[in-house]
Amino acid sequence: MFQRKRLVLCLMSAVAVLAGTFSALTILQFETLRNTDSLKIAAASLEIEDYFKFQPTIQCPPPRVSLPGPFFYLGRAPHGFLNQSREIPPPRCRPSTPLFIPFTSQFCLLKQTVLSYIAEGWPASQIIVVDNTGKPSSNMPATIPYSDDHSFLNYSLLLQEYGVNIYRSPTKQTFSQTQNLLIQLARAQGWPSFYQSHQDIVVRHRNESDRRQHHAFYQGILQESRERVAAAETKWAITFFHYDWLSHVNVHAASHIGLWDTLIPWYPADCDYYSRLRMKGYQVLDFDAGDVFDVASCLHNPEKQLFPPRGSNEDMDLHHELQEISRSKTKDTHGRNTWQGRNGDGSLSEDFGGRYQTLVEAGRNSYRIKWGTNRCYVSSPVSSWTRWLIGLIRRAIG
Repeated sequence: MFQRKRLVLCLMSAVAVLAGTFSALTILQFETLRNTDSLKIAAASLEIEDYFKFQPTIQCPPPRVSLPGPFFYLGRAPHGFLNQSREIPPPRCRPSTPLFIPFTSQFCLLKQTVLSYIAEGWPASQIIVVDNTGKPSSNMPATIPYSDDHSFLNYSLLLQEYGVNIYRSPTKQTFSQTQNLLIQLARAQGWPSFYQSHQDIVVRHRNESDRRQHHAFYQGILQESRERVAAAETKWAITFFHYDWLSHVNVHAASHIGLWDTLIPWYPADCDYYSRLRMKGYQVLDFDAGDVFDVASCLHNPEKQLFPPRGSNEDMDLHHELQEISRSKTKDTHGRNTWQGRNGDGSLSEDFGGRYQTLVEAGRNSYRIKWGTNRCYVSSPVSSWTRWLIGLIRRAIG
């Protein structure tokens, strides 16, 4: 009996020594990190660590997002300047945050959009560029001249250098069709939610006077989910980060609301969908994760300019430049979205010329027929009798 007790005491002592050694090594490891540039990485991970307790299905390491079928191209891990310049890489464990960026035209805008997300900590492996140019058979082998065609898309740069993924739409989709495609892809993969971004924006951390407050934009994304889950918010359909320039979509809610109306191919399809989701009792939430700049022109060297040291003069210069090009877009006398169809010689592509505008106007008319008004947000659909009466009055007026 005495020998058994002695054996137990020895085992307990050994466990205590090992535990103390592990704690000491952990403290030593953290102290070493604090004296290196890697402290920023560790601090960033600790700041968002509380988020993980709200996400029981997190995998470590997180899997790369992937989609089925022959139209998905998996990017490889980014390297070179992307790994060297990023100050806040993603933490060791994180939730899956798939981000779709549909692309139609003007690759230089898409390029800086993708780089801005990577610079702000969004994992490149979680980003999916949707090729909606209608010319994938030319873009994949790089037979489209970059300077002459607004539909050019550099597959090799995105996949091999930036490490993002590409989904090739088999045919060119309208705006509403693209929204339905993303919902169906997410549903097929069992994703509870996904993010969607415009291709003509640049995301940045909030430019605070205190350098310590320069949290990466991606940390704000995780913070939004943490606060929503903590508040037990269940009847949400979409979270906006500066309207729908970047949005977080609830796939379950989308299944209940229904698909986007393809008879309203472009504008104001958003007004139709957001009105219907409110009628179903869902909410559109807003969250400020950082700065989102809506732009129509390109930075001279985004691979360098979008990766400045936090709080540096270069960081401030970039912020001011983005403010200026964002203002210039809103003041464009030709229209804020004419950048979409500009060819290399400055001419407007047929894709976005008069025929495109005719389709947009047809969509507005379709919306007016459906809802009986041009107002963006409505409370209920218009009955067929009311629609007939409105049409009769319009014909009588002229």
